[in-house]
Amino acid sequence: METRANHLLVGGFVLLVLAAFAVAVVWLTRAQLVDRTTPYHIYFTGSVTGLVTASTVRYRGVPIGTVTDIRIAPNNPELVRVTIQVPEGTPIKEDAVATLELQGVTGGAYVQILGGSRDSAPLRPEEGQEVAVIPSRPSGVAAVLERAPELLGRMIALTDRVNLLLSDQNVAAIGETIGNVRDITGSLKTASGDMAAMLGSIRTVSGEVERLVAGLDIYAATLTDSVDRTMTQARSTLGSIERQAGQAGSEWQELTASLRRTSDEMHGILADVREPVSDFAQGGLYDLSMLMVELRELANNLSQVTTRLETGPADFLFRNNSESGVPTQ
Repeated sequence: METRANHLLVGGFVLLVLAAFAVAVVWLTRAQLVDRTTPYHIYFTGSVTGLVTASTVRYRGVPIGTVTDIRIAPNNPELVRVTIQVPEGTPIKEDAVATLELQGVTGGAYVQILGGSRDSAPLRPEEGQEVAVIPSRPSGVAAVLERAPELLGRMIALTDRVNLLLSDQNVAAIGETIGNVRDITGSLKTASGDMAAMLGSIRTVSGEVERLVAGLDIYAATLTDSVDRTMTQARSTLGSIERQAGQAGSEWQELTASLRRTSDEMHGILADVREPVSDFAQGGLYDLSMLMVELRELANNLSQVTTRLETGPADFLFRNNSESGVPTQ
């Protein structure tokens, strides 16, 4: 009885497994019949390291399909052909572009499809081809892989520089520098009191400067008022000078007219006396000269007579009489 019961349990379990398998096959078949996909080829010129079958295909960051095949292009060994499957009806346009991107820092690569404007036509296979080709552009993965040797060389050079920087001599120098900084910090702490006093003095000087500036402002205002008053007085004085200049100008004009009249009268007088003066210059001037000579001789004689009278009047008188023949009494 126990053996028969065991057989029944085993048979039931086997039937249950077969039923589950049948349900799975039907579900997968139905899923394949319902979810139809469209294949596309993508040709990459660089390395596709990190990309594997079943890698994700994203359209503007949204997962839309998977990678189904990766191989060297049959007609060009310089290209890598990647085949992807996306759901039928996915709007892959003629201006769409495919590239490889890294998924995280250490993750694998995936296919990223970009572009595709609304007005562009859907991508169709070219004549004689069964699968449409999505254009590609150099990917970030390829650029990283191409520059990997250069980056590695730079990392090695950087490591050498770091090792040189952290040599025993430099470490000792850094320790000495840290000690010097510690000493300077102590000195600054000691001098903080002096700095506080200096800051107090600076505040005092600042207050004095502020008061001085206020005084200068007041003085500037007073000086401005004085300058304004002076300018007003200067304008008044200039007005008076202009008026006096006008009066002096009229007086000058009258004086000029008077001088002109006087000059005309002098010209008339000179015209009247010109002929008498000419006659006098021709004859009278000679007679006047002879008269002046005779008057000069008379003056000399009178001077001699005066001198004789002063020295001896009697002698002068008697001698003159004797010389003239007049007898003396």
